[in-house]
Amino acid sequence: MSAHNLPSALHDARAEIVDPGASGVIVVGKGNAICNLVSATTETRTLSRPTAAGVFFTLHHRTAAGDITVTVTGGLNEDGDTTFVLSDAGQFITLLSIETSTPETYIWRKVSDHVTANLVGTGGLITVPAGLTLTTGDLTFTAAGDIIIPAATAAALEITNGTTALAGFDTRATVKNVSNTTFTGVAPTIASEAAAHVNATVGATSTSSSGMYSLCPS
Repeated sequence: MSAHNLPSALHDARAEIVDPGASGVIVVGKGNAICNLVSATTETRTLSRPTAAGVFFTLHHRTAAGDITVTVTGGLNEDGDTTFVLSDAGQFITLLSIETSTPETYIWRKVSDHVTANLVGTGGLITVPAGLTLTTGDLTFTAAGDIIIPAATAAALEITNGTTALAGFDTRATVKNVSNTTFTGVAPTIASEAAAHVNATVGATSTSSSGMYSLCPS
């Protein structure tokens, strides 16, 4: 084959790996490929470790009559997640094979996905990894949205300066002095006078009936 025909040959080559079916094992070779999955009910698949670095592989839920839980041997991200769920037709995940610090040991890492259950939420909800640090700029919302925090938790959400909690939410609804949600904060300091002084601490609690916030001295 002449060199100028190679791109065309690669384009025409079939790059699909056949779905092994319920409880089946998917093995990817050294070339980029896709596997179109079909479910008849709630099923599972296992994706084997890659055998080379630099391989792109896509799992696509072509026909959905039930969820498919895929177990990725060796994990699919730095957090150690090993499974994800394809629940609707059209959902997919694309992975890239990389070599670990151990020579000739390869693992998969997620490149992109479309609404895969435990990787990206639905309805505009975005999940960020634990320990996310924004080193510059602002965290900006350009439209109405929600920040979802855990229920029944003493420090469900805190804003800190690295050592001291400046503001926080207490969502314990069954604890004395906590009614639905309590907003806490540090006492403000006025430094415009010759001798700075501290104002009385002000807290805010929400009422369980209306959901409105009212200020009260603490």
